[in-house]
Amino acid sequence: MSLNIHEKCKERLVEVIADSLGKIDVKNRMFVERMSCIDLVKADSILPNSGNIKSTLQSSIGELPVFNFIFESLSRELTENFGYDSKTPISKLTDIDGYQDTTEVSRRLVDEFNSLPWRYIFSIELNSDMAKLFQESLGNFDISESMAIRKSDDNFSLIYPPMSGIEKRDESISGNGLGLLSIFTEHSWNASGAFIQIKNDGFVGQYGPAETHTQAIEKLKSFCGLGIALRLFKINAKYRSTVVVNKY
Repeated sequence: MSLNIHEKCKERLVEVIADSLGKIDVKNRMFVERMSCIDLVKADSILPNSGNIKSTLQSSIGELPVFNFIFESLSRELTENFGYDSKTPISKLTDIDGYQDTTEVSRRLVDEFNSLPWRYIFSIELNSDMAKLFQESLGNFDISESMAIRKSDDNFSLIYPPMSGIEKRDESISGNGLGLLSIFTEHSWNASGAFIQIKNDGFVGQYGPAETHTQAIEKLKSFCGLGIALRLFKINAKYRSTVVVNKY
């Protein structure tokens, strides 16, 4: 499944994006300055104004799909390939290795963009009581075509490996991507757990949440709401004396 953008449209996208890449600023070889990407908005005007491509992108990324895709993709690439560099406060994207040839980079990004939407499976761990029920009695259970409950076992870890093999990405997933004194620990699934899995097609960027991520959350909320309405779940109010501090 892909967008199947017309070849002439793709070539025009490559041209406009290549010109915009030369104007993008990067802070500490990692953080793309969003305002310096403003020319990418011109590329969005090249896309069809109606039809399947328009509706697919709008539901996957939003009103500015090219802008958001390029910004998020570059942010992910720089984070995973270079990381934070305090000695380079600000530089042009084209000063960084691998980004000097803007036409080549643009063509690669357009090919990736054309391959959208991508399939994601979001796995949310259930509490221990529900996990025990599925581990000991119910096993795996399909709720719908896009939602299921899976118990953790050897096959689960093989089908859904908890580590990507990309060091910077795995550090971010484990919560240790920030902080100079953090110690990276390998992430693994809870062997006695059970997970509700939500399938969704679209695009999830470096910083999210965007439409695809938000849709998965809404599906989870609907599942929980239906469970409460049918009295399958029980709500317990708890008081927390500690202040929750944002990670970012």
